[in-house]
This record gives sequence, structure tokens and C-alpha cells, in this order.
Amino acid sequence: MKTVMAEYLSIVEHEDIKPLDQQFGVHPRKTAPDALRSILFDEPKISRSDLQKWGATTNIPDMATYLVADITAFPDWESEVGRFTSPARSLFIREAEVSLGHAAPYLVTLSDKDDFTRRLFTHLPAFDEDASVHHWHRPYGIIIRSRAGFDAVYTHLRRFTKLMDSEGGWYFRRFWEPRHSYFWLPLLTSDLQIAAKFFGRTSSSENALFHSISVPNGRRGRFLTATWHDDIFLDHEMAARLPASHQQILDASYLSLLDRASQRESLEKIVGYLANAFPVRFSNHDDVRTRTGIFARDVRELALQLGCSSELGWARFASVAVCLGIGFPDDPRFMSRGLSRRRIGHDSQGEMGWMPLSPDGIAMCQTRGVEAQAVGEASMEEVTIIGIDLAKNVFQVHGAAADGSIVFRKKLSRPQFPRFMADQPPCLVAMEACASAHHWAREMARHGHEVRMIAPHYVKPFIKRQKNDAADAEAIVEAALRPTMRFVEPKSADQQARAVAFRTREQLVKQRTEAVNALRSHLYEFGHVAPEGIGYLPRLAKVVDDPDAGIPDLARDICRMLLEQIAHLSDRINVLKAQIAAMSNEAEMPRQLQTMPGVGPITALAVETFAPPMEQFRRGRDFAAWLGLVPRQHSTGGKQKLGRTSKMGQRDIRRLLVIGATAVIRWASRRGAPKGSWLARMLERKPIPVVAVALANKMARGIWAMLTRGESYRGPVLIGA
Repeated sequence: MKTVMAEYLSIVEHEDIKPLDQQFGVHPRKTAPDALRSILFDEPKISRSDLQKWGATTNIPDMATYLVADITAFPDWESEVGRFTSPARSLFIREAEVSLGHAAPYLVTLSDKDDFTRRLFTHLPAFDEDASVHHWHRPYGIIIRSRAGFDAVYTHLRRFTKLMDSEGGWYFRRFWEPRHSYFWLPLLTSDLQIAAKFFGRTSSSENALFHSISVPNGRRGRFLTATWHDDIFLDHEMAARLPASHQQILDASYLSLLDRASQRESLEKIVGYLANAFPVRFSNHDDVRTRTGIFARDVRELALQLGCSSELGWARFASVAVCLGIGFPDDPRFMSRGLSRRRIGHDSQGEMGWMPLSPDGIAMCQTRGVEAQAVGEASMEEVTIIGIDLAKNVFQVHGAAADGSIVFRKKLSRPQFPRFMADQPPCLVAMEACASAHHWAREMARHGHEVRMIAPHYVKPFIKRQKNDAADAEAIVEAALRPTMRFVEPKSADQQARAVAFRTREQLVKQRTEAVNALRSHLYEFGHVAPEGIGYLPRLAKVVDDPDAGIPDLARDICRMLLEQIAHLSDRINVLKAQIAAMSNEAEMPRQLQTMPGVGPITALAVETFAPPMEQFRRGRDFAAWLGLVPRQHSTGGKQKLGRTSKMGQRDIRRLLVIGATAVIRWASRRGAPKGSWLARMLERKPIPVVAVALANKMARGIWAMLTRGESYRGPVLIGA
């Protein structure tokens, strides 16, 4: 245990903290390790300042425990929030929530009986590190103890999330990150004013008194706690000298304090890298500290000036600095070390996978970090196209200018996405034609955007190397800008409603077929055989009801259950079929299409529901190719090679047209096709399945001609009188 004392603050670092395990056979299960329970959940003694504030012991509220959570440390924060029974609120609001909501800090109330609290202090080596059953090894945030309520603590912490320097520039300082707090909390022992302001021990913040702030370091088994001496309270005369403006959140002295903590952390890292890179030259850590103390700070400053901000970059930079000295960027041997000014300057983008800077100057890192930088970028008004990679909870947007240059890349949550798109000026919005795409297309059109939807297999060739959300969004933009790209027409809500009716009917028919097949196979085990098809169901029902069929009572009861299920499904199918037929007879286009042989109410309404406007196709054979009713081509060198039907288009219309064509052929086989007609010639020399697909192709081309010309069917007679 290490202790740093001041008159008003004590810093204690607890070492060798053992996390909780699975606690098999332990009842009740522990919420925190024994060494930390008194720090986190026990009620401290009532102090003189408590009595001064609350007046009487009966008025003093219980000490509450809060977590300022860094949500980037959790594998699935959305699921964690969904299970909370206590309040949880993001410390970022407005623009910060839109652009940095996925990396925002959350204030959460911890309970000593909560499962989330237990998982914070649990480590299960048998589970993967990304599993959500344990969080001890993660840098998940800092823990605060206070007698103030949730809203008072939230309001107080909001003043410290964004800082203003002496030049008026704004910076995000992630004080809730353990790696940052571990360095700057001990520095508070040297400045009473800054410590009193952060702990809420001034007259202007007396409603948000902090008793202690704890910083976990689970990977090293350490736990740092800064505890305020409750009898120390900044008097009014000294508090009056502190900045009182709520707009200037922190003064330059606090910013300088945090900068010193960052510098100290950077130097510690450089020292550690040198010890690992040169174990022979530097025999121990103290030797490294002594020999690098002269130029370690200069190494860091030079590295930052050259744009090197990643840990790997510092390691390489510091290693070469030991060999060549602090002036090595101008040394000819600099190139021989595998480094260059350009490579160092792009280290944060090339080696550590950093994302491009967002318009507000915040660099977002894939390794869960946020660094404030000042950078000039294109404004939102210059965005001409936005590519969107859709998902259920996370939306990746990629904004590009007219010349194709990147303007922004953002990852938005589901609540943030519609607000962000509503704030954008009207532009071209591109997305893949996947689940929920038509809904979002209607929403984007409502905001004045022009929407283009692309089939996913047309986007795939534009993905560069690795596949991730950001690469997908960029590929969508690249594909949408191609002049020959084919787009999917957005569907209306009524069209999607009819599609739901079609899909539901298909599902019910599939379930009924499964039940019929199951019934037939069960009866086959007892020696009863029936042909396939729903038309032979009465024969199966007769066998089930026959007492002399030799079927045990248990099997007979189960078969009757299947018959009841089949009857129930048939009733539902008939209801949907009647609704589809009614919709088909009410609309003009389906009535027009039903004049063609082989096209019934279901097929006609399917064409209206699933097919795009026929004006998109130059000729009927293009529509037939879109349905997948043409041979697959594999031609090269001027030699035409045709294969089987491609089946690459809209499967619902294709299937219904083939079924309708089969019905026409069956009727023609019974009644006879006119001699010399196309159908008669095809039936003489081709198998019926091949003729059915060919006839479906002719039907598709006929549908295109009917809809583009506004005519009813007037084709040749397919069957004889």
C-alpha cells in the first residue's frame, strides 16, 4: 500500500487486489472484493462538514456510489444499459453526443446488490477477454462516492468534460479514463484550489460534495483511492477567487495540471519502451530514468510535432533516439533505421489504425481512445454525398465532397442517426438495399435528400482490403458515384405491407407442407402410404380415424394434432389469399395483367409489389433478365457459352411466372396447343420444365409490353379451343 498525504487529501494505492471469481457455492455472492468493500459501499463516519451542511444526523443521506463509465471499454454497452435498474446518463449532450456518442462517458449508480457491479470486479480466465461476464481487466472508468443525488453529481461532472484553454480553444479531457486519472489525481495534492473545485468543496458547488474518487487498474491488481478530509472545506474568501463562470468550465491552471499529467504519462511510457528495447544497455528501470531524463521530454515533444501519437510510434521513435540522439530526424542514418519523416508523420494512421479526423477536431481511435487535435476540414455544407452502412443499433456514415474527398466519418447510434441526417443540407444519400433500407430511404426523402439504394453484391467490389463498417460506407459512396451503376427503387409503405402479406402466406404454406410431410412420414412407419401433395390429405385423415388401421393410441393422438394444425394453417392461408385477391381486383394494374393466360391475382399483385417501374427497362428482355429467366453467360473470346437459368433476380415473381407457365402447359397438354404455334413446336422438341421457363420468359416480356403501352393482353392463342 502506497500513500500520498496532503492536509486536505490522501491518496492511497492498494496493491495485489484479487478479483472475484465465479463464486460457486457462495451464498450470498459477493459484489466486490473484501479489500474494496469498505471503500466502495460501507457508510463512513459522519464528519463535522456533514453536520454543518445537513444540520442533524437524521437529515444526512446515505453515501452513494457512482461510476463514470468509459463505454468504449465495454464490449456491448447497449445491452448493459438495457439491464440497468438504476439511472444511467451520458455526460455528452448536443453536438458531442451526435459525433462522439459511441465514446461518451456515462454516469451510473452502483449498488452493492447489483449484478453489473459484481461483474465490474470479476475476472474469469476461462472466458474470452471480450466476454461481457467479467470487466475487472477492462479500464472501465472511475468510481465516485458522494452523499449528493444523481442529478447534482451529473451537473457537477458536466463542467469538467470539456475544457477551455487560455486561448479560447476547446478540448475534451477524458478524466474518466483510468490511465489518465491514475496520473493526475496524485497531482491534486499540490493544489488546494483545483482539488476543491473538482471534489465540489467550494461554496459554488456545495451540493455536489465528493467523498472519494477511486481508479481501478485490474490488470495490475491495483486500486487508487483519493479521499477528501471531510473537515477541510474551502472558505468563502478563497472560493471567491476561483472562476465563477459556468461557460469557462475550467481555468488554465487546471488545464496545465492535466497537461502535466499527460506529459508524465508519456515520459513513463517512453522510459518503459527503452527498457524493453535495450535490456542490455539499461540494466534496470532506474538506470533508464536517469540516463533518459535529460532528453526524454524533448523526444516526446519532437514526436508530437512530427505527428507521432500512437504507442507503437513512441516505441520506435524513442528507440532510435537512444541510438542517434535527439537530433536524429536530420541525421542521414535516420532513413537506415526504417523511419522517415513521412512515416513518422503518418504513424497514427498507418500503424495503429486511427480513423480520419472528424469535423470538430476529435481523432477517434480504433484502440478506444480520443485525442483532441486542431485540424482544418471541409465543412458540412460541402458534403455532396453521404454513404450509410445500415445496422440495427450502429450506423456508419461516410460524407464525401464533390471531388470524392472525405469530409467526415462517423459512427452513430440509432437515436443519433435520424437527428444527424435531419441536420444535414439536402444531398445525395446512398445505402445498400438491405433490411430496413426502404424505411430509411423514406425518412431521408422526407428530409429533402435524394436517395439511391444499391444491391449489396454491386458494392462488394469497391471494398478495399479489410471489411468493416467504415470500409463498407466508403465503398457505398464509391459505388453510388459510378455512372453505370444500377439502383433499387425505394418502396412505399403500402408496397412493403403487401410484401408482408406475400411473405407471410409463403411462410404459412411452408409450415403446412412440413406438417403434411410429417403426418405422411409418421403413418408410413405403420404401413400406410399416400402420394405427396395437399390433395391427398383426406386419405391420410381417413387412415387416422380408422380404428382398424393398426395405429397405437399415442401416435393416433399426435396425428390428430397435426391434422388440426394443418386445418388451422389452411384457414389462415385462405384468409390471406382472399385479401390478396381482393387487393388485386381493386387495383388497375393487376386487373390489366390478369388478362394474360397464366397470370392470376397473386402473380399480378406480386408484379405491382416487387417489380420496379417498367420505365427503368429499355426492353422486355431486360425485365426478363432482371427476373433471372435468362441463361447464365460465361462467354469469352467471341465464343458464346450459355448455361442454366441464372436465377439472379427477383425470386417471387420468377417463381409465380414459372408456376403460371406450368399451368398453361398442363392445360395445353390436355386440350392441345394449336398446330404450328410456338408452344406446340416447343413441346415437340423440349422437356416440359424447359418449356415452362421459356414460356415464363415470354410472359415477362409480355408484362413489360403491357405496362409500358398501357394495353391488355393481345398475344397469340396458346391453347386450342
